[in-house]
Amino acid sequence: MTDHTRESSTAASTEAFPIASIVIPAHNEQSVIGRTLSTLLENAAEGEFDIVVVCNGCNDATQSVSEEFAHRGVRTLSIETASKIAALNAGDAVVSAMPRVYLDADVRITAASVRKLVATLAAGALVAAPRVQLDVEQCSTLVRAYFNVWSQLGHVSRGLGSGVYALSGEGRSKFDEFPHVMGDDYFIYCLVDDDERVSPVDAISTVVPPLTMKDLAKRRLRIEKGNSEIRSQSPSSSSGAGLVDVLKKQPRLLPNAALYAGIHGWARLRVRGQSSAQVGWQRTDPQRPASKGDSRP
Repeated sequence: MTDHTRESSTAASTEAFPIASIVIPAHNEQSVIGRTLSTLLENAAEGEFDIVVVCNGCNDATQSVSEEFAHRGVRTLSIETASKIAALNAGDAVVSAMPRVYLDADVRITAASVRKLVATLAAGALVAAPRVQLDVEQCSTLVRAYFNVWSQLGHVSRGLGSGVYALSGEGRSKFDEFPHVMGDDYFIYCLVDDDERVSPVDAISTVVPPLTMKDLAKRRLRIEKGNSEIRSQSPSSSSGAGLVDVLKKQPRLLPNAALYAGIHGWARLRVRGQSSAQVGWQRTDPQRPASKGDSRP
C-alpha cells in the first residue's frame, strides 16, 4: 500500500468517527475511573468514541481524575445529585452518536470489545452486552462460592451483570429517559425480546465483585429492589436458566447453590415493602483495593 493510499484509507475511516457514544456514570470512583478510561482508550483511535463521564454527587477526586483524560477526547460533567439514573440521563443529553454504550465506572472493557458490540448492533441486534469476566482474586471464599454459581446462570451468558450494555438507535428509541429505578441494566434487559439481545462471545468486560459477604449482601439488596421494580412493570420478563439447570449439569455445586439461594431469598424478604431510598443507592465497597494493572491506587 502506498503512503497516499494509506493516508486515504485512514481519512476514510476517521470520517465515520465517532462510531459510538459512551456514557459513564461515576459516583466517588476516584480509585477506579482512571483504570476504566485507560483500558478503554489504550488501543482506541483518536476520536473513535465520544466519551462522557458524569460525576454525580462526588465528594472525592473522581472529576479531577477524569479530566486528566481530556486530551484523549473524554468530556467530564458534574451534577450535584448522587444518582446513577440522573447521571445516565445527563450524559445522554450531551452525546449524539449512535449506538449508545453505557458503562459502569468500575468495569474494564477494551476498545476491541466495544467495537464487537457496535458490530453486533449493526448486524441487527437492538441490545448488545459483553460476556462478563469476574476478577475474584481478592474476594473471600464464600463470595467466590456465590459467584461460581452466578456466573453459570442463563441471564449472565446474555450479558446481564457485565456492567456494560449497548443500544442501537432503534433500541434507544424504545424509551425516552431512563426511568428512576435501581436496576437500569435489568430494565434494558427486559426492554427487548431474547432474539433482539445478543452477547458476542468475543466481547468481554471485567468486573470486580464485592470482596466480602457483608458487601455482597448490601449489593444484593439493591439489585433485588431494582429487579422487583422492573418485574412489577413487566411480570412476564424471563431471566433465563436458573439454579435447577445449573445443578443438573453440575450436582457438585449443591452447597454453593444453597448459599446462592439463601442470599437471594433473604434479600427478597428484606426489600419487600421497602422504598429505593430505604434500600440505598450508595456504594457498598468504597475501600476495595484496585485490581492489578490499575492506573491509580
